[in-house]
Amino acid sequence: MRLVALLSARVPTVGAFAPDELRIGVHTPVEHQARQAILAGAEQLIIRSEMPSPVLVRAAERLSRESGVPVLLVADGPDLTRHIEKDDHVLMIAAQMILPQSAMESLAAASAPALLVTPTEPATEHFERIDGRHVWAGGALLPGDMLLATIDMLGEWDLELTLLRRAVQQGAQRIELAPDLATSGRLVRIDARTDAERALAALSQSGFADEPGQDALSTVLAPVGRYIVAQLTRLEVRPEQLCWAAALLSVLGVTAATADWPRIALIFALVAEAALGLHRGCAQVMLRRRAPLWLQVLVKGASLAVLGVIGGRLGEGSALALAGAGLPLGLIAVQSIADTRDKSPTSAAPLSARSSRWTRLTTAMALTIALVGSLGGMTVEAFILIGLCAFGTIAARLLAPGEKRI
Repeated sequence: MRLVALLSARVPTVGAFAPDELRIGVHTPVEHQARQAILAGAEQLIIRSEMPSPVLVRAAERLSRESGVPVLLVADGPDLTRHIEKDDHVLMIAAQMILPQSAMESLAAASAPALLVTPTEPATEHFERIDGRHVWAGGALLPGDMLLATIDMLGEWDLELTLLRRAVQQGAQRIELAPDLATSGRLVRIDARTDAERALAALSQSGFADEPGQDALSTVLAPVGRYIVAQLTRLEVRPEQLCWAAALLSVLGVTAATADWPRIALIFALVAEAALGLHRGCAQVMLRRRAPLWLQVLVKGASLAVLGVIGGRLGEGSALALAGAGLPLGLIAVQSIADTRDKSPTSAAPLSARSSRWTRLTTAMALTIALVGSLGGMTVEAFILIGLCAFGTIAARLLAPGEKRI
């Protein structure tokens, strides 16, 4: 049994925007849907289009090449039936609909037939109504034999609505989505450029959602990060470009530190950390793979190396001073490793959950403290503050109250 995603690149009506003109950042809505379906576990993608545009053909080839999942373009019902088996589960997404990724994954894991629905609200009144209280939220999981029987039964057809009605008649399981998803732009049908802008804003918001490893600095600067991510996405800046820029800046930072240019080194290292954070946000918005682990380690390791070189010069050969400068950096490295290991939110009382973002000391925070101290002529005091923050971070982690037991 396969999970097959069925998408639609509709032909625009006269006077409407062509699908290729309405983009969520770098993606057309159907490419965004396809990337979501791949993340939800689809083993094959089928895109219905009577007249595939060059943009759609290139997107299909790119998706297939990047993911290894077959992406097929079909023009009509008979062509579609050649690629569907009776025991397949078909994940059907309505044309131009953007769904929350979590909703699509829940739908893919459900028993067929199943529908995504949301209550009737002013923000969803243009969605397809299925009863007096609910509208269709644009996603359905259908058995393959239902799809094949529908195609055999009909000639000229609106496949989406016909399958929707049959699923409702068969008492399909309903997965209800919160109505605020539509008002926030996380559940939206892209009919105009304003809809695409709302979807991009919502995705940028989720691109800087809380993650293990965040600190006070990243929390405070999150609104700025969301704005920059949205602008970078509109400019079609690829996440991998930011990733390699972060690596290059890290190398330049270490080079500047060894050349005894501490302020320039700190600036390079801090910008590299920012580029890596923007890469994560853009990758989530564009549904691309994040930087490989070794590259993330390179950026973080280079930041610690810059601080280590500067701290070593401050120590002037004194073993005690060198230990005082190096120990906090070692504690930061250990916490980064612990945060990486404990990223699963479902793990029982993960250590990262016990350490509040407001007491966590990351490489970016340490670089910021060192840079501010260096600009103010108080580099030694800045390293003392880093040491105290590292002590406070470990204390908060170790002394945090354990999970309550009944």
